[in-house]
Amino acid sequence: GTSDGLQSDRVEVVSYDAASQTMWIAYTKGGLSVFRGSREMPLMHDIADRTDRNAMTDVLAFAPAKNGMWIGLEDRGVWLHDSQGDRNVIGNGSAVFMYSSRNGDLWAGIYQRGLVNRRVDGQERLYLEGTSPFAIAENERGDIFAALLGKGVWQIEPGSGMASDTHIPNDYVFDLEYHEH
Repeated sequence: GTSDGLQSDRVEVVSYDAASQTMWIAYTKGGLSVFRGSREMPLMHDIADRTDRNAMTDVLAFAPAKNGMWIGLEDRGVWLHDSQGDRNVIGNGSAVFMYSSRNGDLWAGIYQRGLVNRRVDGQERLYLEGTSPFAIAENERGDIFAALLGKGVWQIEPGSGMASDTHIPNDYVFDLEYHEH
């Protein structure tokens, strides 16, 4: 560990949940820490893979979940950490980016698999199959915009399931955020 209480000085991803005053810190090739409140010591936490005890916990992304946190892992899909513990909710694949929509749905960009929408009722739908989404944003109507590796920015209307090319090339897109003017 380090003198400031971190497991490692090789931090990969950080996420802060203001509602629960919780800081999530993922380390390169080495698990994660959870800090709750301003004075509590870090909770050292590894996500257990009961099928492969030698599996690494390479966290690539976080997204807040109702009463917990979605955790995107390299080659191991998306896990949900909440009061019930840790459980895999989206099979295998590298979850490189995740977004919690206004209605509580999870949108996960899975490398070379596509954009997975896991609704609050647990149902899943795959969009843009075979692509590699690396950034996601939402407009005021609930439409989802996804930047795809080598394929530009696409818009998805979740109600109809229609996906359309916005004709914005991704040569210049590194992140997405939607603002209404």
